[in-house]
Amino acid sequence: MQHALVVAVVSIGLARIAGRLGLLGLERSGDSEPNQRDAKRGVALVGGLSLFAAWALSAWQAGAAGQSLEPERALENWLDARLSSTGLRLELAGVSALVAALVLGLVDDRLCLKAGAKFASQCALGGILVWPTLAAQPTAPLAWAVCLAIVAAVVVSCNVINTYDNADGVVAGLAAPALWLSFPALAVGCLVLLAAQCMRPTMRALPRPLLGDSGAQLVAVTLLMTPAAWPCLALPALDLARVARDRVRRGSRPWIGDRTHLAQRIDRRLGLGQRGPLAVAAILTLANAPALALAWGLVPTSARTLAAGFGTTLVVFGLLVRWTRPLTR
Repeated sequence: MQHALVVAVVSIGLARIAGRLGLLGLERSGDSEPNQRDAKRGVALVGGLSLFAAWALSAWQAGAAGQSLEPERALENWLDARLSSTGLRLELAGVSALVAALVLGLVDDRLCLKAGAKFASQCALGGILVWPTLAAQPTAPLAWAVCLAIVAAVVVSCNVINTYDNADGVVAGLAAPALWLSFPALAVGCLVLLAAQCMRPTMRALPRPLLGDSGAQLVAVTLLMTPAAWPCLALPALDLARVARDRVRRGSRPWIGDRTHLAQRIDRRLGLGQRGPLAVAAILTLANAPALALAWGLVPTSARTLAAGFGTTLVVFGLLVRWTRPLTR
């Protein structure tokens, strides 16, 4: 409850001054508009700051209880269990990576970075995460190989989540259940931001708070540092692969936005207007049910269950794409 209140208060407060902060976006305005920031009106890209405030509250509460909040611990343990025979000991800078994700995302929200600059910032973010390992073992080839793989995973995770953030509330709807057990503060914050998408915009109302690139990158890095939540990235990755393929076939570039993402197609198919974000998030959460069963530990994690879960997600994804195909533009 405390974290929900913090996210709500911070979101409202920052939404009031979003214009002065350079974080005021434009509202998405119909199917004819491209999915670009210049196709929005009256939204505040402050969700990342709101989620970080909730995480900071959790860190303060853990410190007051004599504990430490180490977001990278789950990833370190997962890697150590698989590299124990090599003698390699990984140390990751989880807190620094979260701060960097927020800051670099805010820069992107303000300046609308080009694809090359965004890629460079994501590589830098991965470098910050693995820096302690490289500093401790600068001449170990295995350390460099593992760290480069982690940097690549950061880039992939950020791009998967950034491109999945193509409709209001979609990433929040993905992250809330995926992080419910490991990062409840962020999960609750995502639920608050998802509910905020159903605020009916008026001329006098505050701009609705959205995650923005800062929030999307914060979620991406948190998901990456939570191995149990990795299966939840399957659905966004499938959607990214599909739209990238379709864009190349049309002679466009994979990173040039449009309105053909699965969430946007479902939203048009339902035609619920302001109630759309909750409905779309609910449908995609159900489509992600196999991954959530693994993330919550409802089924044991094994090669067989992972394959079965991915196969089920792939089938559901194909059915949703087929269901929305007549309305594709």
